[in-house]
Amino acid sequence: MSDVNKKELFSTEDYVCMQRCKEFPYSIRKDISKVFPISLGILAVMIFASAISGAYLGGREEAVYLILIVGLAIFFGFILKVLQVDQMRELTQYFRDEKGDFFKVVFTRGASMISGYAFSFDDSNSNLETYFDRMATKAQVVSLDKEDAQSRSAAYYYVKRYKAGIRDHNFMYGGLAKVKPLGRLKLLRRGIRKSLYLSDYNGRKRLIRILNGYRGLAETCSYGD
Repeated sequence: MSDVNKKELFSTEDYVCMQRCKEFPYSIRKDISKVFPISLGILAVMIFASAISGAYLGGREEAVYLILIVGLAIFFGFILKVLQVDQMRELTQYFRDEKGDFFKVVFTRGASMISGYAFSFDDSNSNLETYFDRMATKAQVVSLDKEDAQSRSAAYYYVKRYKAGIRDHNFMYGGLAKVKPLGRLKLLRRGIRKSLYLSDYNGRKRLIRILNGYRGLAETCSYGD
């Protein structure tokens, strides 16, 4: 559990206030261990297809290279989609405060960590070891962020700071959590994958689409609520 869930961060008044709040975490979890076998399967199919095409086309290297490039693009694109796009959904929580206003809270501490690799031409592998250490630390922090994304108290903490004028995230360097106010939310239409909502924030109304995986959100924002 991360530091934002520690009891000493909250007063008795905060706990009373939290009882009137509501969290809407993402409830669809994917097994990341299945990503790589599927990706390798896609790559193997593309390599096989390129070999068959090369034989059929009489050894035309251009066609073989094209199929291989497309296969590699699909391979890395699939991994990026699952590890980045799907993971960000799990790091996001919709939160309703004690006044009934909604916020989108994205926990970005792990995602903001730098884990780049610096090349070295000497015999030492210290840079490589440092890289893997950073990656392991980053993965651990992202795991903690996912726990926070399921927590009412974590979202409450950052929303409270946002209301006080404290920003824990910026465009250039990232940060601990990104808070976006949505005001009042009303469900207009349910969709198969996403649903359409009306956001009314400070008198400004706009339509937004939100994935259906956020537990209880659509029911709370349905007609008449």
